[in-house]
Amino acid sequence: MISRRTFIQGTAGAIGAALAFPALAAEPGRLLRIDSIEMPRFAAGPDRIRLSGNQLDRFAQLGRALGGTGPVTVETHLDGAGQVLLDAALNASGRRVGPARHRADGATFTILS
Repeated sequence: MISRRTFIQGTAGAIGAALAFPALAAEPGRLLRIDSIEMPRFAAGPDRIRLSGNQLDRFAQLGRALGGTGPVTVETHLDGAGQVLLDAALNASGRRVGPARHRADGATFTILS
């Protein structure tokens, strides 16, 4: 026999998974590459942001880049300070981030919404 608590927890989990599935399956609309002047990696282009200036300027650059809508795949090549600024900018933007794939030279993740 299934208890009411088990039924409610199972139902909530199933509904949550069903609601999250379309967002997780969404095809990223664009690619954004972020590096810094201390750790340059990506070639110049419209999809690349090279962080420069003081930390407040860098935070503002990230805020403008992440402030759009729609899914975006982000590739980064940042040091520890740059990663902290990126995390703060993502939190400030209120956008939902998918799982990250970390590499020795950076990370790749998708901003879902």
